[in-house]
Amino acid sequence: MENVIDGLYQKCVHVSKSPLRRETYLRIGKALAEARKGPDAPALGPSRPVPVFTAERIYRALVDMKLPERRIQLLQNEFMVDFHDLWEQDEPERQRQIRRNQWEDNREKMQTAMETGSENSKDDNESLLDQIQVENRERYDYRRFLRKFAVLKEEMQADPDSFDYGFYTYGLSLYGNMPLIEPVESREVYRVEDFVIVIDTSMSCSGELVRRFLEETYDVLSETESYFKKVRIHIIQCDDKVQSDVMITCHQDLKTYMDGFEIKGRGGTDFRPAFEYVNG
Repeated sequence: MENVIDGLYQKCVHVSKSPLRRETYLRIGKALAEARKGPDAPALGPSRPVPVFTAERIYRALVDMKLPERRIQLLQNEFMVDFHDLWEQDEPERQRQIRRNQWEDNREKMQTAMETGSENSKDDNESLLDQIQVENRERYDYRRFLRKFAVLKEEMQADPDSFDYGFYTYGLSLYGNMPLIEPVESREVYRVEDFVIVIDTSMSCSGELVRRFLEETYDVLSETESYFKKVRIHIIQCDDKVQSDVMITCHQDLKTYMDGFEIKGRGGTDFRPAFEYVNG
């Protein structure tokens, strides 16, 4: 937050940065830039020489620096200027949601106003605009996205919701041991049955990012409510040609694949072979 305020060239808040502040911003900026220059990381464009100082990135940079206690105390004295003890107060969830919606609406309006304003205004508030753009990025629920590919199909399992226990118990009381109606042994559900996951394994792709993506996919597919008992999930690795195609048919197959996962390819980037392969 202090970095955002220091980037606002407005008379009401602008003060000269202390040497400690300037040094800290430079060190964190260098750490963030180095983190983005790894062998698997995409290059930063000329318009963004250093990633935006988000709370998560700053935290990671400070942890990686392994600062001594004395240095941490100096940073606390320099940057810690307010407390949030009164923020977490008991209030109804509906009220919290209304406030969240108001903040989101304000952020979107502010971003629009700043982006469509004069160039001087954007330059004077560049750090704030960067933060708002990061915060307003669209976020996707991967689980909800995966469920878009679910199909309606009958599956063998009891469906207590559609079963009338009245006839069942009446039959037992009338005939002793013979119900008039048995529980339904199947139900119609929306789940994933046939699915193809194509992983871009070209040189521009991050191996760590691919692994995290597969772990998230594994978590989603491990939920029994997400897929049928019998599934055919193809995990295809492709750069400028299809490198591998592993078919997952059960939970154990997916666990085995994750345990021994390795990236194959590291060539150029071409999406056409994957689509042609799937169509075939």
